Amino acid sequence: MVERELKRKAVESISRPSSSMTTPEPTPNKRLRSKKIKQKERADESELVESDHVFIAGCDVSVGTMIKRAARKIHENNQSLSCRERKIMTSGLSSILDLSDDSFDSQRSLFTDEQWYELHARYEPMFKTSVYELDPLSQDFLKIVCCTLELTNDYDCVLKYLRKAQEQCSRVLGLPLKIAEHILGITKPYQYLLTQHPTKGVTEFDYYCTIWSPIFLLLFPPSNPVRVKAGGVNRFRIYD
Repeated sequence: MVERELKRKAVESISRPSSSMTTPEPTPNKRLRSKKIKQKERADESELVESDHVFIAGCDVSVGTMIKRAARKIHENNQSLSCRERKIMTSGLSSILDLSDDSFDSQRSLFTDEQWYELHARYEPMFKTSVYELDPLSQDFLKIVCCTLELTNDYDCVLKYLRKAQEQCSRVLGLPLKIAEHILGITKPYQYLLTQHPTKGVTEFDYYCTIWSPIFLLLFPPSNPVRVKAGGVNRFRIYD
């Protein structure tokens, strides 16, 4: 009996938590200090500052900081994005100010009208480019292509026509026809890339390789001062 009682007490002493092993309750000062550290970390994350040093009237942060913060705010939103939100996000995360889109749902929504006009006045003279006018012959060829597609929806027919038409044009005049041929050539086999919600797992690099790279290479051949260079592969899927 004595031996059994000793064993029972030994088991109880082992299973009972020792006072030296229990975790002490955090003091109010420690809890307050931990809370302040977390608040500071969140503040540091929200106070993202770009180094572009481009400032406009009525704004105490730079333009780059404004568009980057807006883009990150959209990125952290777990809900599905509209086309406009996605455009603001992708441009802003890459620190790109897009003055080509004057619609009110574009990056223009991040600025007042006066600030937007100020940005246009500052940068448009610096990057002014002439509009490329299509040759009348190229226009006629493309009109025939459009009418044929509307009437017959025969892609093979218009692709043959475009290749034949290029033989009648110089390299420069035939450039729009080559681009049209490329775009029409991918319409059927790569239909999933052209839908608003791709059915397959699609990355930005898929779009670059399939759609944009051939167009860029046509616009900027090796003899051109502009060099076409692709970045690293983005392994993340595009936003729906």
